[in-house]
Amino acid sequence: LLYRRSDVDVSGVRFHSNSWTHPDEVTAVAYFKDNYHFEYFDEIEGGPFNQLQELIPYSHYVTIPSRSRDGNTLIARNIGPRDPGTYYLYRNGEFQAVGSHQPLLDPEDLADVKYMTYEARDGKKLATFVTIPNIGEPPYPAIVMPHGGPHGVRDTWRYDREVQFLASRGYAVLQINFRGSGGYGRGFAQSGYGNWGTEIQYDIIDGTRWAANLEKIDPERICLVGASFGAYSALMAPTIAQDLYKCAVGVVGPYNLELMWKTADIRRSRLGKNYLEAAIGRDQETLRRHSPLYNVDKLNIPVFLAHGKKDWRVYVEHYEQMVKALKDNGHSHQAFLAKQEGHG
Repeated sequence: LLYRRSDVDVSGVRFHSNSWTHPDEVTAVAYFKDNYHFEYFDEIEGGPFNQLQELIPYSHYVTIPSRSRDGNTLIARNIGPRDPGTYYLYRNGEFQAVGSHQPLLDPEDLADVKYMTYEARDGKKLATFVTIPNIGEPPYPAIVMPHGGPHGVRDTWRYDREVQFLASRGYAVLQINFRGSGGYGRGFAQSGYGNWGTEIQYDIIDGTRWAANLEKIDPERICLVGASFGAYSALMAPTIAQDLYKCAVGVVGPYNLELMWKTADIRRSRLGKNYLEAAIGRDQETLRRHSPLYNVDKLNIPVFLAHGKKDWRVYVEHYEQMVKALKDNGHSHQAFLAKQEGHG
């Protein structure tokens, strides 16, 4: 045993930066909690890394993708909430930037992302990331952005172009690692199974109510925006908490869970069927109760839907059925179908 944690998963290992002299030698483990952390077993390897952390502006996730045989020259890369990706050359004690993934973006103009925690209704402590704009004046309108998946996927403290775009327009953004998310142990991921329309939504709703009390967020202007499972949540949560949100945006979302057994590509393999069995089950009454399509009468906010006609993961029938249900109920909505697009 090299390393273990009881709070979060180990997310990877680091091999010796000089593969010529130390092939396949593990020198550190990585884990993510409030930030990316690295535990080095080799002080010689950890020394340059710690030095780079101090030299690199907005250092966050620093890697060494390339190094000379003698170890005197290396390329370092940093990625973080305010850095889309910058490369640095470190040679014989001298340090300089050599390129960026998005050179037109100034880190000073990007919004800061804060790691925070809150307690759900059952006392479970959940991690969340709050992005506050650095333009305009608070309190800011807020967008709750549930991630896709939902199982095994999580939000992390990293550069997110959608979040930064929204922040540049004056929106605060809330990202919640609800039950079912990855990175917090198998039990946490499995606790979302069968609970798409209940516990997961309660986590999102409780996180929203917690965020509504933050000083810089306007509790009267909160919207849900999501893609894939995030779109499902964007339309499901407002049917439960009808007083909380002012609008909902769903992109390539599954709105009728019964259809996942009939149309999705995931149903075509044994692995996919086993996943659906665990994640949503087969009980028709439960599938309908947990589907936004069959709860459209509980929606009382404007809705925007977007979908790709060539989506093989969440078939376009989800979009078509939801649009029809909104029309039949006289519900305020807008819809956009991209004929040449797939899932995302």
